[in-house]
Amino acid sequence: MSEEECGDSPMEELLSRQRKEKKDLQAKFLAMKKTAKSGNKKQQKESGEEMIKMEKEMEERHKREVEEIKEKSGAAAPQEVKSGEKGEEKEEGGAFYKEKTTKGKNQKRMERKAEERKKQAAAASVDEEAAKTSMRTMEMKAVVETLLPRGLSLVDIPPDGDCLFHAVAHQLTIGGKECLGADLRRRAAAFIRSHKDDFLPFLSTEDGDILDEFQFEEYCVKVEKEACSGGQWGGEPELRALAETLQRKIEV
Repeated sequence: MSEEECGDSPMEELLSRQRKEKKDLQAKFLAMKKTAKSGNKKQQKESGEEMIKMEKEMEERHKREVEEIKEKSGAAAPQEVKSGEKGEEKEEGGAFYKEKTTKGKNQKRMERKAEERKKQAAAASVDEEAAKTSMRTMEMKAVVETLLPRGLSLVDIPPDGDCLFHAVAHQLTIGGKECLGADLRRRAAAFIRSHKDDFLPFLSTEDGDILDEFQFEEYCVKVEKEACSGGQWGGEPELRALAETLQRKIEV
């Protein structure tokens, strides 16, 4: 009795079994991918590598099995299925790993772009700082040129928020009158309080409204306090108050 009368030939049976094994492997890959996606990057990479290994081992085994049948029966080797048909199953095996590789490349590309933007921002910051330094240098030069003919010189005062009061105190000390910036704060606040009507029109909130009674007192308290304790920075009103209470001309 011939093989045709008995049913499928050994080669057909083998190919049928191999197709089933491929489908079973794809189902296993899907389950592995779902599990890997819920894990960390290391687990995902290991799963991808394991799937590629399993697929390769199965392909090699299938080839050996086909060769063995060919040797026994002299049957022709089965033609490879073109891409787009059942060959899509082959691509599916390493899909997860390929996807992760693509994502890795995109991530690296994004990181490179981010690094470039960071460098550009740093360069822009350096240029901006250089411009500020240049402007400050020009400004200081102009001040020095103004002071020299008058026999005056620049004195560095620490920019601690109390610098205006320390600067006035420094000049008073040179003139023979010892005092501290904290003392000048209290004197300025006291003068502003006692001359409320003179100063109130020049004091306003951030919205531009004139200070009410409570806000005015709060402002005076801040003038009294040093900057480290939440004090108000000195400005034109404080200079005016100091000039009046000290009976000195203050030139800015």
